[in-house]
Amino acid sequence: MLEFSNYLFEMVVCVALAAAGIGIYLQRAELIRLRRLIRCEHEDRQSLDKDVAALLACSRNIGERVCSQDARQNTMLKKLDIIDLHSDSSGRQSYEQVRRMVEQGMGIDEIAEICDLRRGEVDLLNHIASHRSAA
Repeated sequence: MLEFSNYLFEMVVCVALAAAGIGIYLQRAELIRLRRLIRCEHEDRQSLDKDVAALLACSRNIGERVCSQDARQNTMLKKLDIIDLHSDSSGRQSYEQVRRMVEQGMGIDEIAEICDLRRGEVDLLNHIASHRSAA
């Protein structure tokens, strides 16, 4: 009987060790699975960080472009305020308008661009207008 109880004790110990081994194996497998999951989530987070950084850079660029466009638009509005919007019957800017723009310190090239004239035409109109005012 003593042999049977020793045998039974050894069987219980073997079963307990086998169960502990299986438990450790399952825990290790779960740990490996969780590490993979954490690695994937870390990679996804890095990708999202890059995407957010790109969006922020893009929004800054858009903001700068909007401000730049607004400044250009304000400049054009000021130029339009300078120009008398009345044109003569041929649709060209009058001599007086060119003379006023020159008096306000605008350059010949700028006047030519605004009035849709050639540089030589603006020079000629300025010359004629200055002679008329001198006479």
